[in-house]
Amino acid sequence: LRMQEKIALQSIHKLTTEEMIQIDQWLSVLYKTFEDLEYPLLHRVLQATTYFNDELQMWYETTKHEINNDWSSFCDRLKQY
Repeated sequence: LRMQEKIALQSIHKLTTEEMIQIDQWLSVLYKTFEDLEYPLLHRVLQATTYFNDELQMWYETTKHEINNDWSSFCDRLKQY
């Protein structure tokens, strides 16, 4: 299962500035992957940020205390970005 999980997580595209236009689609792919893997809720936000470019990483650093590891809060904030 670990290998399957690794492959599934690696199949998710890096989030680029251009892809921010399709943020809903990107988030839904991510969410579906997490659900399929039964990925722990507490690790989802942090795992999602591994697909960020530098600009988005900086954004996350400044908003992570407000997001507080909450998936829906993370999604809402990211869509507003």
